[in-house]
Amino acid sequence: MALQNILNLEKIGKITRQNGYQDLLNSIATDIRTKHRRRIQRQNELESTRHTLSQLEEKAEFLKEQLAQYETVIDQNKKTMQTNKGYRLQSFTTNYRTKKTPLPFTKQYFHVRDLQRSGRMPRFGSYKYSATRLVEKGILVGVQHGRHSEKLHLTISSDDVGVFLMEMTSSQYNEDVQTGSEEIKLEDLLQLQYLSLL
Repeated sequence: MALQNILNLEKIGKITRQNGYQDLLNSIATDIRTKHRRRIQRQNELESTRHTLSQLEEKAEFLKEQLAQYETVIDQNKKTMQTNKGYRLQSFTTNYRTKKTPLPFTKQYFHVRDLQRSGRMPRFGSYKYSATRLVEKGILVGVQHGRHSEKLHLTISSDDVGVFLMEMTSSQYNEDVQTGSEEIKLEDLLQLQYLSLL
């Protein structure tokens, strides 16, 4: 096997028999002479790798603790935002503070009344808007095909901290028929707002 390997090295021009394979002998002597130094070098590299790994583990543990603290603070803030009596779901037509009781005989008044009568009133409120109004305010980009937008309504409600339910309904024969719904988390809304600022 050794002779076969020597012939293979000779074929690729690494060594030659013309000098009695002296290049091969020199390489073997160099390996023997530097074996101890290379062993120390490998040990140092291994120790450095272990030290780096230990630091990364400590850093990961620190970041994990930081993340847990941030999540706790965020959850507390979300709960405070929604349970504080002075704050409710943001109204698109007013500022952040909204009246607790809607004005009589308004669309919002009848919406809240129907929810209360049916026992389906969300813990953190529910708001109903016409698609036409939301398009005028620039909140909706538009309504598909632009038809019957006056009969489409968007309801935004929240029954859990940091989670909003958006429902689209269409008025047909004096009844609201749900045409779609989507549950959106506060983090997703904040992410969308952040992306829109980029």
